[in-house]
Formats: sequence, C-alpha cells, structure tokens
Amino acid sequence: MPEDCSEGGSKVSISPAVAGTATIISVVSLFLLSPRWGGMVFTALLIVLLLLAGRGNGVRLGRRLIAWTVPFVLPLIVVHGVLNAQFPITSWWLDTIPIRSAGLAFGSALAVRVLLFSVVAAHWLLVDRDTMVEALLRLRLPTPLIMMALQGFVMGRLVQDRIQAIHLAQRARGIPVSASLVQRIMSIPALLVPVVVGTFIEAEARVSVLLAHGYGRLEPSIQAARLEFRTEILAIAMLACLAFALIVDRF
Repeated sequence: MPEDCSEGGSKVSISPAVAGTATIISVVSLFLLSPRWGGMVFTALLIVLLLLAGRGNGVRLGRRLIAWTVPFVLPLIVVHGVLNAQFPITSWWLDTIPIRSAGLAFGSALAVRVLLFSVVAAHWLLVDRDTMVEALLRLRLPTPLIMMALQGFVMGRLVQDRIQAIHLAQRARGIPVSASLVQRIMSIPALLVPVVVGTFIEAEARVSVLLAHGYGRLEPSIQAARLEFRTEILAIAMLACLAFALIVDRF
C-alpha cells in the first residue's frame, strides 16, 4: 500500500493509469524537448500535477522530491560548472573559483533529467498495489507477467525495511554506520552484505509462497477497464503540459 501521506492518517493514492501516463509522456519528452527550456517547464508542470494529485499533501511530497534530488543535482552542477576542465573557464567568482558557463548549462540539463525521473518515481509511489493488480488483470495480461511487474513494488519496500532494520542493529552493536563520511563508507559492507543475502533468500522463498496461494492460477477479470474522470483529466493535463513545453521550446 502507498505510504500515509497525510497528517490525518488517510491514504493518498492515484490511478496506475496516471502514473503510466506520466511515465510514457516523460519518456517522449526526453526526445522532443531541450532539457534547459522545454524540459524544465515540463518538469515543473509535472510537479504541479503531482502535488494536485496528492490531494493537499504537497508539503510532504515536496520534501520527498527535495530529499531525492538535491544529493544528486547539486554535485552535478558544481562538478561541471566549476571543476570539469573539459569546459572552458568564462569567469571567476571572487577571483578564486572558476565559473564554466558551458559546464553550468550541461550540469543544469542533467539536473533537470534527474528531477524528471524523481517526479515519475513519486507518481508510482502513490499507486495503490491492490489497484495495480486489478488494473493489470483487467488488461488480461498473462499472470506470470503481472507477478513479475508487482514484485518490484514488493521487493522495493522489503529492501527499504530490511536496510532500516539492519542499520539499527549495526548501530546497537557499535558499528559506526552514522558517524563520519569515512566511517560510513568503511561500514558499507557490514550493511550491504546482510541486505543482499537476505533479499536473495526472501526472493527464493517468495516463489513457493505465491504458488502455494494460487497466484499461478489466477483468472483475469472479464470486466472492461474504465478510466475514472479524475484519471482522464490528469492524463489530458499531462498532454497539455507537454504541448505547452513544446511551444516554449520553439519560441
């Protein structure tokens, strides 16, 4: 199930069709839009739609996007705009730090791409797993394919919970997993090895459990898939965002 995104405890979810539409249109935008202008506008509008789809939980979703992107975006801009010698120096900041305009443009373009991927991931984070199963069954997809598609949702949350549990266990044993940067790097094997081994064991056991519960014999629903009005509006809005970004790119 999606995370509880509201302070009152109500669950917020969006249709799988909305997340799928965001993914497809975003992939198309990578080929049609320049990252600095049209891509930036499209990403910003997609963020607005995500916050609207979150039904008033924009602050929490915004914090999550910042936490996902800032650790990657800022180093990209700094490395290419200041340190990357492949780009010529165009000016100096405080007569000490070199500024490379072409590098800043290149780093900014990469940053927009990273932000776009984060926004698409945030859409999928709000998809309810049960709704996802129902939507896939209504498409009459083969059951093994449905199982494969959903294991990404399940295993992703499982790995996250396992990392948190092992992190707390290692701290209780005195391993400096939350100390300085060097100590945290040195402690990566102590955290990574149990996560990988435990995940492989869990994945192998999960197959027999799913088969025992009859997931290999599911019959797809004969009911035709129908889109909700809210889903149709969001999909149309995403197409409108792409069209507006194309106009921005042209002018």
